[in-house]
Amino acid sequence: NNTIAYNTTYIEYFPGQGGGIGIEGEPYPLIRNCIIWNNISSSYTMNIHFPPLTWMDISYCNVEDDLDHIFDLKPYTNIDSLPGFMDPENGNFQLLGNSPCINMGTPDTTGLFLPPKDLSGNDRILEGRVDIGAYENNRPTTTLPMMEGTDIHVYPNPCSGLLVLEYREESEHDDLMVRISNVRGEMVKEEKIDAAKKLIPVDISNQPDGIYVLTLTSGQSVLFRQKIIKE
Repeated sequence: NNTIAYNTTYIEYFPGQGGGIGIEGEPYPLIRNCIIWNNISSSYTMNIHFPPLTWMDISYCNVEDDLDHIFDLKPYTNIDSLPGFMDPENGNFQLLGNSPCINMGTPDTTGLFLPPKDLSGNDRILEGRVDIGAYENNRPTTTLPMMEGTDIHVYPNPCSGLLVLEYREESEHDDLMVRISNVRGEMVKEEKIDAAKKLIPVDISNQPDGIYVLTLTSGQSVLFRQKIIKE
């Protein structure tokens, strides 16, 4: 579960070989759940450099361009797709909500000795399957009522910009707030709502298309949370 990305290998007076991984001798490397992407060297364009006829056991990885050159590759478990990093130019290699690396790691993590948390302190495994790379995307579940007995609905979903929050509860709360966050956790909208109104419009038409999280709170309590898609 490593992310090896955006590296440049250069040694003065000696051509660097393999921008991401360089292998010499006759090893039999085993690589699992790794992103190897956009690494360059002064003499080779491939992410991985290895001697001829070297066997590499690579599975459940996202490897840029090199898949056709590797022996003992598990072709049905590896991908060659843009990883969907949050902000790689500034060193943020966490995964966006639409990353192809989410839930694409090995289904069986026995013997990998994965830590309980990733580099950001999030649970290493969410939704029963590890992500590819060093970071686990801390995405919300599709619908997650946070209090028993709530009768709350949001529609249409996906939407084109206007949502309706249907609040059917006989609420004792007078401090209800609806918050909209993007996949980076940034709050893009916050609005106090009247619990006496059962149909509450929520306008996100000024936001770009993508995945958002709607959260309904009362004070410090979360009453309801749901993933929404704007398209």
